[in-house]
Amino acid sequence: MPKRHRASQMRNRKFLDPKKLAFENQKFKRIFKINEGLRSHNLELLRECGRKEGFVNDAMRRRVWPVLLRCEETIGEPLEILTNTHKDESQVALDVPRSVNRYPPNIDDERRKALQDDLKLVILHVLRSCPSLHYYQGFHDVCTVFLLLFGVNKAIVLVEKLAIYFLRDAMLVELGPVLEELSLVDSLIMSEDEELAAFIKKSDIVPFYALSWVITWCSHDLDDLDKITRLFDFFLCSNPLMPVYFTAAVVLSRRSEILRLECEFSTVHGFLTKLPQDIDVERLIGSAIEIEGRYPPIALQYKSGIGLATISTVNTYDDLWISLDTATIIKEGEVKVDPAVLAAESEAQAKAALEIPHNERTRLPIPTKTTQIQGKDDEFKHHSEFVLDKLRRLSRQDVFMMAAISAGVGTLAFLISQDILREWILF
Repeated sequence: MPKRHRASQMRNRKFLDPKKLAFENQKFKRIFKINEGLRSHNLELLRECGRKEGFVNDAMRRRVWPVLLRCEETIGEPLEILTNTHKDESQVALDVPRSVNRYPPNIDDERRKALQDDLKLVILHVLRSCPSLHYYQGFHDVCTVFLLLFGVNKAIVLVEKLAIYFLRDAMLVELGPVLEELSLVDSLIMSEDEELAAFIKKSDIVPFYALSWVITWCSHDLDDLDKITRLFDFFLCSNPLMPVYFTAAVVLSRRSEILRLECEFSTVHGFLTKLPQDIDVERLIGSAIEIEGRYPPIALQYKSGIGLATISTVNTYDDLWISLDTATIIKEGEVKVDPAVLAAESEAQAKAALEIPHNERTRLPIPTKTTQIQGKDDEFKHHSEFVLDKLRRLSRQDVFMMAAISAGVGTLAFLISQDILREWILF
């Protein structure tokens, strides 16, 4: 290299920002690691990337999410035209015109209308392909994220898998499974911060405030699509209970603000329903991972005394989803089993779970007291059962009052039919 050219290079290096260089180097390492996971079809490595650092950008997500959702081989195939109708289509028709208003930003009315039409196609195809799925208001927010990243046809294929394996508990006739999972938010807060838990309990708050965070993966509450897609990276790579851990991390991160509030229902509930737009997603993800590490899903159910259904997405995650990671032919004795056959059987079991009413489901057995010290543990379980019982009672009696108190900040309202709650509206 000529001396003159080398000198010019040296001068230019003086103006390079060391922090930018370090960031670009870290970004390169992340992309290299993700590409290695894709090349080797190492789903465990990809999940590690998605949980700890995310998938860098949307271009990479378009490569990774289909692999994580086991759709990479079918995502480009022509879709079957479905002519059947689903009983929730009228509600979808009401919701779609209210969609695509926060993101993407700065689009004109014509583009928004086109996206709304596409969104309706995605939702209806998913529901028609699996009539046992029940639409909930907030599902359209989740579908919007996939639509914006993948377009109509690919979004349909991906969301079908997502609904069956990750969102299934929210797509039943009853709200019961979601209430049980929400009750674990208070269980986690009590485990991590007794003072904060006591304050929340004294203010008569139960975690209805986090319903939209959990069932829409925060896509209803955040306006920043980059933050939303980062959270989707995280949730796609985790047990379906992870939105509950994330919710606990958010509340715990705001302890000082909460404890300064007047300990009164409307004040505290109004504060908690607002998911801050400026949240530090990476820090909260790190906190959620740490909390999950201390209280894994099964251990959390034991500790709280609240056993979720054995066929819930939470408790079947390993058996019906993670077990499919095997990418080669496996042997059962002398019989070779094709992974495609295992995948079809798994999907059939997941869909069958949709048909079993909530009150007929077998619960995860909670062990009776073994060698553990009672006292604190019993107090913890009593608190968890109290929260769940109140959630159930609120779902029948007080939800419209809560909606009125929190109007304009992501409130919930529920349509009550006899003793069963089915649909919820996110304003």
